[in-house]
Amino acid sequence: MGYQYDLFVSYASVSDDLPEPYKGWVGALFADLTSALKRDLLGDEPRIFYDMKDLQPNYELERLLEAASQSRAFLAISSPAYHKRKWTADELRAFSESRDDWRDHLFIIAAEPTDAKKIPLLPEFSGRHVRIFHERSSDPGLPKMALKPGTDEFCRNVLALSSAIAAKIRPEGQTSDSSMTRRQAPRFVAPNTDEPIGVASPVPPKRTVLICQATDDLQAQVDLLNSALLQLPGVRVLPEGDFPQGGSEFQAAFRRDLEQADFVVQLLSAARGRAPADLPEGYLRFQAQAAERSSARLLQWRQSNLTVAEVADSGQRDLLMMPTVQASTFETFRKTVIDAVMEPPQTDSPPSDSDLPTVFVHADTADLDAAIQCGATLSDRFLAFPPLEEPENSASLQRNYAKQVMEADAVVLIRGKAGRGWASTQLMGIVKIRSANRRPLAGAVLHGPPDGKGPRPIAFVKGFQELDCTASDGQSWTFDHVGVALRSGGKG
Repeated sequence: MGYQYDLFVSYASVSDDLPEPYKGWVGALFADLTSALKRDLLGDEPRIFYDMKDLQPNYELERLLEAASQSRAFLAISSPAYHKRKWTADELRAFSESRDDWRDHLFIIAAEPTDAKKIPLLPEFSGRHVRIFHERSSDPGLPKMALKPGTDEFCRNVLALSSAIAAKIRPEGQTSDSSMTRRQAPRFVAPNTDEPIGVASPVPPKRTVLICQATDDLQAQVDLLNSALLQLPGVRVLPEGDFPQGGSEFQAAFRRDLEQADFVVQLLSAARGRAPADLPEGYLRFQAQAAERSSARLLQWRQSNLTVAEVADSGQRDLLMMPTVQASTFETFRKTVIDAVMEPPQTDSPPSDSDLPTVFVHADTADLDAAIQCGATLSDRFLAFPPLEEPENSASLQRNYAKQVMEADAVVLIRGKAGRGWASTQLMGIVKIRSANRRPLAGAVLHGPPDGKGPRPIAFVKGFQELDCTASDGQSWTFDHVGVALRSGGKG
């Protein structure tokens, strides 16, 4: 259907009638948002319904309801007063009843926090993501004022909000990388660089990036990353709206998007995030685990100055210590994501002289005998690289180790006398070496003597399995099931 307005701005008038320096706060937001949307729409003037009058007469309310129902998107400026006013509830209801996909086009920002235990929230807010436009404070006794217009945080939030809204109100067929019909598309500048990228540059194959739901403290970074990716040619960004909240609905929606994704990006902080009753591991851990099991490339991030050991929740600490998590500034990580997405796809490697997949068997010096036995057992089904013995030149050892890890289709780690810590360190090293190689890697960590106690939990990378190879007498190794384990994880 055709819409009269691109965006309807809904607010309680008291949010615009605050003492200095916040007086006219909604008007300042409207002015900055209008400018940002014009930029994001490549020069098109957005059609925004924003009425500055305190409307009382019935005929004015009817005009508001008609405008709300004729708007492509809806921006609700939440505050305690917003949930108490009848006309704001009527505006939101008129919008939601005018279309089936209203949830995907509803944007909510909080100018002030609202205590849902004291003031019931409007039903349309249920399960919806709220962007924070007020101060954050851990002291419940301190009032949380709206962000002051003109500050860096206010401007960043407006830009991120504009990017999200623009993605929903662009004219049909127009995307951030498409040619404009009314004027020539401009050259644009790659994020964080001064190097111009011409629109005539070769467009890579279409890539799909899935950005995981993050905790509220990282929403500004999520929006900025979303905005940067939408500027890239041939790149699609998911989800196209907010994920539904609640365990089963969230899982189903995330898996649907995951099936389409080439890359999954997850931003992490010290906050564990929410965990609904039917998803006890929480949204963050579910997304990370689902992405690990998928064929998509997982890119995770945390701030480099975050001290993981001081994070209260043990599960969150484990998540922050995953080998796929990059500890850096956000700007550095954003560049990493863009570089990965824009990297030309690698062509298949030339066929090997042998049809057998290659396996690199690796062990600590104390377990070399077991590694040699394992390699001999695998040799009838795999082309096994023998375990490396310590040469005189340690640099040569490192080069040979990296070469064999890069060229192997699978890696077997022997975890005997060396123990759990050695295997964890090797896994992290393998991830780093293989990060430039997009081929899938299968692997196994084999447990055996001397203690015969069986496996204990260890952090794994995608494609690896942990196997207890201790015989009943606790003194010998068995390897007859290793080949099956490696085939289930990759080539073979």
